[in-house]
Amino acid sequence: MTTEHNTGPGDPGRITADIAAIEGDEERLARDTERLERDLEEQHRHVDVQVNNNPVRLNARRETGLQIKDAAIEQGVQIDRGFQLWEELGEGRERQVGDTDEITVHEGARFTAIAPDDNS
Repeated sequence: MTTEHNTGPGDPGRITADIAAIEGDEERLARDTERLERDLEEQHRHVDVQVNNNPVRLNARRETGLQIKDAAIEQGVQIDRGFQLWEELGEGRERQVGDTDEITVHEGARFTAIAPDDNS
């Protein structure tokens, strides 16, 4: 009696091996995608803005008003933490950014920090 051994496309052993290979590929792809996303986030981590016409590099895209002022002070902008911070929105519009207000900043954003007693 001869036993037929199936090693073709319908072989259950081969199907199981193919599924395992695909699952391994999916896991590697997920790890690679995660690593690339982290790398991309790290690459775009810094955001360059202007505070009182001075360049300031921020460490993240989400910052509070106080974090923006602190970064500006650390980078030599002549303001202090008590100043009021305003974001220039364009077309003559602006909005005040409080110390605890968290905003999304973008490359080239412009801010003005004014002493609270400045009536200009």
